[in-house]
Amino acid sequence: MRRALFAATAFLSLAPIGQTVLAADDAPEAPYIDDRSSADAVVRSLYSAISRHEFARAWGYFGDTKPAKDFDSFVKGYDGTDKVEVQTGTVSDEGAAGSIFYNVPVAIRATDKAGGEKVFAGCYTLRQVNAQTQVEPPFDPIHIEKGALKPSTTDFEEALPPSCGDGPPPPKKDTALEQAKKAFLATYGDQCDKQFLANEPTVFSIKYKDKDAQPGDPDKETRLFHFSCSAAAYNESSVYYMTDEI
Repeated sequence: MRRALFAATAFLSLAPIGQTVLAADDAPEAPYIDDRSSADAVVRSLYSAISRHEFARAWGYFGDTKPAKDFDSFVKGYDGTDKVEVQTGTVSDEGAAGSIFYNVPVAIRATDKAGGEKVFAGCYTLRQVNAQTQVEPPFDPIHIEKGALKPSTTDFEEALPPSCGDGPPPPKKDTALEQAKKAFLATYGDQCDKQFLANEPTVFSIKYKDKDAQPGDPDKETRLFHFSCSAAAYNESSVYYMTDEI
């Protein structure tokens, strides 16, 4: 079922907002990313290194448990690979004996040197040892403990697992809300007071039965998003967006 998003007479299609992809198809070279500030950043850094064929750097993102029996075997495993695009999902974590273990949902699209593409999906487990307990070098940063990806027949944009581990899947992204916020900033970001631009909108919801609804049909919903734009001594202005099922 599609939804429409309206602001006055403007129309904005609610196509799903895609995940950020590491390497764009038209980029001559994958960007250099070397970020150990979070678990998902380490995974993105790994595939930055692989896409750039910087395999010593890629090898270094793993802890004591390496992804191959030796470095030469690891490099040979990517002999035909030209580049790899990556998506990461909602990270879950759990603490254990001075460490935090992170589970990161991952989907990748590997392009070979002949232009062929394959999609893989699964999860990576990463470990962060408490930095305060590491009083002597070498320092052990967030590193990859293991990864398990399997071939996927799903399109890359849809292949990302919703979650990893035993916990419940994360809540679905409120696409209508995100689209409304994006439209507000794009259209009114230069017109509204800066103090209001970062505020979350007030959301109003009205559920109703369609006049042609059959017994047992679910309610339909109209939602109104209220954004404050400016305020003065005797007046204020607001922007409203509305979504409705069509």
